[in-house]
Amino acid sequence: MKNSSEPPVIIIGGGAAGLAAAYGLATAGVQVEVFEFGQPPDHSRDFLTDTLPERLALRGLGHHGLESYNPAHLIEERDLPYRMGSEAFRSFLKRVRVGGGKTLYWTAHAPRFGDLEFQSLTKTGKGDNWPIEYATLAPWYARAERLLGVTGTPEGLIQHPDGVFQKPQFELREGEHLLRKSLAERDIRMILARKAIANGAGERPPCHGCGRCALGCPTTAKYDAFSTLARYAQKTGFFSIRFNSVVSEILTDCEGKASGVRVINRTTFETAEHRARAVLVATSAVETARLLLDSQSPDGGRGLADSSGLVGAYLSESVGVEIEGLLPVLKNSRTPDAPHHGEHGLIPRHVNLDRNDDADFSGGWLFVTQSGRDLFPSFAERIPGFGEGWKRDIIAWHPALIRLYGIAEVEMRKENRVQLDPVKKDRWGRALPRVIFSLSSSDRARWNAMMDAGREFLENAGAEYIAVKNTAPETGGGLHACGTCRMGADPKTSVTNPIGQTHDIPNLFIADASVFVSSLNQPTLTVTALALRQADFIVRFLKSGG
Repeated sequence: MKNSSEPPVIIIGGGAAGLAAAYGLATAGVQVEVFEFGQPPDHSRDFLTDTLPERLALRGLGHHGLESYNPAHLIEERDLPYRMGSEAFRSFLKRVRVGGGKTLYWTAHAPRFGDLEFQSLTKTGKGDNWPIEYATLAPWYARAERLLGVTGTPEGLIQHPDGVFQKPQFELREGEHLLRKSLAERDIRMILARKAIANGAGERPPCHGCGRCALGCPTTAKYDAFSTLARYAQKTGFFSIRFNSVVSEILTDCEGKASGVRVINRTTFETAEHRARAVLVATSAVETARLLLDSQSPDGGRGLADSSGLVGAYLSESVGVEIEGLLPVLKNSRTPDAPHHGEHGLIPRHVNLDRNDDADFSGGWLFVTQSGRDLFPSFAERIPGFGEGWKRDIIAWHPALIRLYGIAEVEMRKENRVQLDPVKKDRWGRALPRVIFSLSSSDRARWNAMMDAGREFLENAGAEYIAVKNTAPETGGGLHACGTCRMGADPKTSVTNPIGQTHDIPNLFIADASVFVSSLNQPTLTVTALALRQADFIVRFLKSGG
């Protein structure tokens, strides 16, 4: 960091939002100091992506898949014991604490969202409007896509507006082409997914298609905020990042402005205070709400930026389903489709596209697709038979797999919220979050409709041995949590203004998905675009004297 008599802008959290904001500020010449709970990742050593399951003691299934992830990147369960709803098997990902955050473990799907989401009530007569429109965010989406290196093709969709795309590294596979043809007969689109994976044209090495993005990318072909944005910001000389830093409180001065943070060293437990010109919180929906609620307000009470009483309220999440089947036409196929390869197809939202849809729920869902040989023939248990003949059948069916991963919205309700536990604390003395979360009847109707649609898509494509992997609604387990500090124009009904600046404290900002007004699935590109836009505002805010 370059020397200056002025204190820096402090950013709490070194993940998707925090590092995007840090990049935007540092490249504009504003001093930035990021406090990150975890350690810096070592891409060459930290991931088990290339380790086959049979080489792991519990075949990769220990603790519901936790065995496949680096424990050094996770906070222990006792320090973050909350649950959300029925809890998906990947729920431990809510505990990721490492430089780059969950961008190390996302699947790199990076679609834009349009006014079907931002102006849902106006466009469809259902849901809520954000205090911004798609046109407001479009230039920031473009900047984010250039940074992330998003691949895709222009399609003219209202669901996911076209962006600044790199040439795709992969095409749809044979099974996906068959599915797309079947869907087209019903006027339902299927396209190449928009993914933040490198094609070799930029600085990052090209993706080699291992298909295990969620386990981490040792080559950095998949975008993560640490290897890209932190590296770019570091070159400016205006950026620094402190690891193993547990921010326990946001401090305020006698004028009620944010003046800095109190930080506990994660390993030594030493405490220090750091001054700031402005404070930006980007620690995820649950953690951001906890930190605000656990900080002392200027009047001596507990809770910051909470004059509306809505800090922690409107917590939302995603619900998902996995549906797979086998396409008889591809049985014994010699298709060159390689194992793994990831999910590169996208079936965009196809319900509630206008006011004429009579669905008994708002919003919708999307499917990402996978076909061809998988790492493991998960369908084997559904194939009848025994012995050598059964094994030959499994080999014959292996190229015929077709799989849909569905991700649906969850409506934002005030009663779903984060509170502070009045008694229990983590090892650093911070109150543990207490999460109140359930699905509404509308959420369950949406989930059931998504499940029915996915099964119908595969049946119409001629698939057999169809199986629905999730038999009850499951949350994303904190993977797509959002909404606890929602943005809005009215301080009585929101926590921040449309830029993410808190209504109560002008130099306190929220940069993560806490500000969402609806639960956009696959939020990373939107989070990044919002953070870049916010950083631009903060630069002007500071120049004007704050």
